[in-house]
Amino acid sequence: KRSTQNNVSSGHLERHDVCCCLCQRSELGSVASVGAHAELLDIVICKHCGLVFQSPRWTATGFQHYYSQLYDQSVRLDAVRSAGDPYPDKSLAIRQRLEALDIRIRPSARILDVGCGMGWCLHHLRTSWSLDATGTLFGIEPSLTCQELLTAKGISLVSHDMDSDWHRSYEGFFDLVVLRHTLEHSLNPVEWLLKLSHVLTPKGHIYIAVPDMLHFSRPLWGGWFQLPHTYYFSKETLIRAASLAGLTTAFAQEDQKNMELWCLFRKGRDDTRFSSVYIEQRAAIVTALEQEIGREQYCKALRTCLNPLRFILR
Repeated sequence: KRSTQNNVSSGHLERHDVCCCLCQRSELGSVASVGAHAELLDIVICKHCGLVFQSPRWTATGFQHYYSQLYDQSVRLDAVRSAGDPYPDKSLAIRQRLEALDIRIRPSARILDVGCGMGWCLHHLRTSWSLDATGTLFGIEPSLTCQELLTAKGISLVSHDMDSDWHRSYEGFFDLVVLRHTLEHSLNPVEWLLKLSHVLTPKGHIYIAVPDMLHFSRPLWGGWFQLPHTYYFSKETLIRAASLAGLTTAFAQEDQKNMELWCLFRKGRDDTRFSSVYIEQRAAIVTALEQEIGREQYCKALRTCLNPLRFILR
């Protein structure tokens, strides 16, 4: 068995096993051992509910060090250097999706962006909705470099760590919370969503967009699994996570063209009966592998008891 440490430029960071955060089960199946850029990681699937996630993975201390010191350098170095907006179309998509659902944002609305980066999403939303110049934009961001850029955009830093107790000072405070490709970075999505439900106004909304684990065209072994991504959601598993946090689904859509799942949640009890997506999720993974390496090679990998993703990269 490989060492339970993962080497990054900072040195060796401790790793530990985790169980499924949705059903608290530990019956897991191996999915992948190698991610983008030949990174060593362990992707597993819960055999009870079908959630895909990393285990073992870095501890909270390791991830905090990574996001505060190394994430910009390894993922968005060019964007940080230029201080420009690398994804202006993503901010536009948020506004268009909310307006299509007749979600009206008043000028004094308070918006929290979790994982706000350099603050461009909040900046565009304020411009689009003509929000008040002060007291409306808030962010949570671990990157030390990005934190320095927020003040210039009139964005208040709520916390650098989503896993801290920041939420205790903001009960019922925010009208809109945005997590655009952020929840897949969490150490426990249910705990994150519980905090966000706590800080949401009674009529507020939480907008979440994540990669769609059931609909992907990118090769599994060529970039889909990434070291910073601890969870991989389908619509069923994301809605279940929100339900466990006291949130009900206002809208959910699978944008298969962009391999993205996006949902809008609000406070409320969700009586939906959830079913396991393990069989469906496993079938999607197997189909992708067969297409990537061929049926014969895939069967050979299974006969030799090798993880298929490890097999094609050895």
